[in-house]
Amino acid sequence: MKKIMMRAWEIVKNAIAQFGGKAREYMKEALRMAWAEAKGTAKQSREDIIEALTKKFGRWTKKGSNGKVYDRIYFNGTDLGMEVSYYRSGNISSAAVDGESISNCEARRIMGSKAYFDLTDNTLHMDSTMERHFGTKITAAVAALLA
Repeated sequence: MKKIMMRAWEIVKNAIAQFGGKAREYMKEALRMAWAEAKGTAKQSREDIIEALTKKFGRWTKKGSNGKVYDRIYFNGTDLGMEVSYYRSGNISSAAVDGESISNCEARRIMGSKAYFDLTDNTLHMDSTMERHFGTKITAAVAALLA
């Protein structure tokens, strides 16, 4: 039991390092993964990975008028580790990415940028601003889906 808990905390720490957030957001899935490793069924299915990413980032699904189905997981800066504080007027007073201060203008650019993974054709779409600040985190999250 001690080994499983230690492995679960290791998984949680890795998830926090990659995606940011708090330990309680990852603990349930980490325990499930640690038990699966202990039982020998450690291969996570694509659906499990999609479910975990959906809980963290959000999923958008729509059927177009032409019959095409759109199914995407969207990534945004605040879920990836950007911290923003605002004045009472609604303007940004300060912003930081992974503890490093960035300009308010850059924070607005990040908030207006798009990054998503299209589940229908397995392609990653990312603006240059999102790629500059969060490219490695997003590709790490998507790499699990493509494996």
